Order: sequence, then C-alpha cells, then structure tokens
Amino acid sequence: MQTRSTRKERVASMDDTTSERLRSFRKEVDLSLVFGPLADVGLPVVDDHGQRMVVVALGDERLGVLLRRIAQTGGNANVFVKGADDEVVRLSVINDSCALDSNSADDMTGDARPSLQATVAVFVDYLRTQRSGVRIPLDSHDVPMPRATVVDDVQFA
Repeated sequence: MQTRSTRKERVASMDDTTSERLRSFRKEVDLSLVFGPLADVGLPVVDDHGQRMVVVALGDERLGVLLRRIAQTGGNANVFVKGADDEVVRLSVINDSCALDSNSADDMTGDARPSLQATVAVFVDYLRTQRSGVRIPLDSHDVPMPRATVVDDVQFA
C-alpha cells in the first residue's frame, strides 16, 4: 500500500536535504581554505576585528536566508555560493561604510530592493552584470548596508 506524504513532511525532507548539502559544501570550503587550492589565497574581506568571515550558500536557497547569514557576521563576509552545476562563485560583501567608492555600486535599496524570495543563483547572475557591485539592504537595522561584488569563480581540487 502506498502512502502519500504530507506537505509538512515533504518540506521537512527538503530542509534536511538542503541542510546536508549545505553542511557538505561548508566542509568542502573549509578543507579548500586550509589544505586545498584556496590555502594560499588570502580572503579579501576582513571585518573590524581582523577576522575573515566565511559564509556559504547554495544557489537554490532564498536570498533572504543568505542576507540573514551575512547580517550575523556584521555585514562583512567572504561568501561562497555553489550552483546547481557545482560551479562555485566567491563574493565579497562589505559594509557600505568601508567601501572605497560605494556610490558606483548599483543601488538596490528602497523600491529597487531584490525580492527576498529570489534564489541566490539569480542574485549571483545579476551581480555578474554589475562591475561595481550592488548595494543591498540587510534585515538587521544595526548593520550598515553592504556592498556585494562577484570576485571570481572558484575551482576545488
């Protein structure tokens, strides 16, 4: 006899799958930063305390989830995003107050704010078209507006 899963069970299952994929990607990034091809590459974003915060995301996650993770770092982060084709992209996200020329970035605040329901992959695709990056609002009111730019595609061994 075949049973049908409820929507709640399917969502919980997807969340478990996403969590496992995210954990696996986090481990892949950590190993690459310590022992792999990124071990000799300095991460460009440093926070006010000299820390190089790393945030990971999957391309199919919602942008709002990524922005919350960035807000938890204080708005400065080296972000690694893994797309559906296993391509990894590194983003630099810095507080607007620390940006050298924040006025050159595309202002995505106010009415131009991206949907928090958009996927991270769609946001990365848009970022690729913006040479000077974008200014994006975070949910947290105490974190200055960050500026995000695509740094490069990353190859893991």
